[in-house]
Amino acid sequence: MSGRIAVPLLDGLAGAPGPPLAWVRSLTGVEEALLASNRDALPAELATVIIAAATERIGDRAPISPALARELSAGDRERLLLACAAATLGETVDLMASCPNSECGELIEIPIALRDLLHPLVEGVRPSQHEIRIGPRRLRFRLPNGGDQEDAARVALIDPEAAAALLVERCLAPDGEQAGAIDPVLATALDEAIEQLDTAAEIVVEAACPACNGRIRALLDGLTLLDSGIASGDRLFAEIDSLARAYHWSEADILSLPSARRRRYLDIIFAAAEA
Repeated sequence: MSGRIAVPLLDGLAGAPGPPLAWVRSLTGVEEALLASNRDALPAELATVIIAAATERIGDRAPISPALARELSAGDRERLLLACAAATLGETVDLMASCPNSECGELIEIPIALRDLLHPLVEGVRPSQHEIRIGPRRLRFRLPNGGDQEDAARVALIDPEAAAALLVERCLAPDGEQAGAIDPVLATALDEAIEQLDTAAEIVVEAACPACNGRIRALLDGLTLLDSGIASGDRLFAEIDSLARAYHWSEADILSLPSARRRRYLDIIFAAAEA
């Protein structure tokens, strides 16, 4: 799996006739340089930038702006990031995780087939709002989107509890029936409902430790996969330098190459140097 990937979204963009198909391409050096120069940005903000840059089309909407990327649900955003990782790094990636057993601490690699994670478990058109019941109360809510994630992440820098409350407030539909304090029971019920509606919003991978047979649970995050698999700032500049010396290409030409193609050319250069 590489180059360009079709991704079926679960919720898609508001106003679309149904869950559309998105097309995602692999990252180029342009996006790698963008990530390298924005290390101080919050992960949710970086995710928006990468989704907007790498998503060529969602249904009949193109291009995809950062504003549109913020409208997508958290689960659909994660699908697009995982698809981008698959297109950029390959169909199967290794997730590094350590055993939580204090007497073990074994570091293992968990192979992940990204293709299996791209398809929603639920098909068909879904409502923009959902309902949960808590005692006599029937509450309507929507799924958190990229804008919610960015705003909550900024608040979390100062007050994590306030950030969690902000997400609940933003996702609950504003009407009289839902008036009242947002208590822990409500927050927990909403979290559970969101998790059940779209498991891609937070993907946890489990494996057995080969050393002690203990249970290892690790969070799979598309942005982290991309960040760990592409060139960092200094390495990217070194790769540009090597390619420019060997082929006399401009920086713009080199950065426009898909990451995998740039690495293929670098392999040729290094193999020739070792011959």
